[in-house]
Amino acid sequence: MQEKTAVGADLYIEDSPKNIATLRGEGQRTIVFTNSTNEDLAGPRADSWEEVVDLVLQEKAAWEGS
Repeated sequence: MQEKTAVGADLYIEDSPKNIATLRGEGQRTIVFTNSTNEDLAGPRADSWEEVVDLVLQEKAAWEGS
């Protein structure tokens, strides 16, 4: 997991429940890319790459507005 946080991203896209918990535990904004192992996790959530794009653009708009 250390490699992912070393990136220093403003927003992460992840499907592993363990990695999502770690990232969120460190205060990182994380989009859950849905699979059968993470269906119980809170969103934001994307079921497709098209939904990822929409969520990333929403985050970008929010950052630009603040």
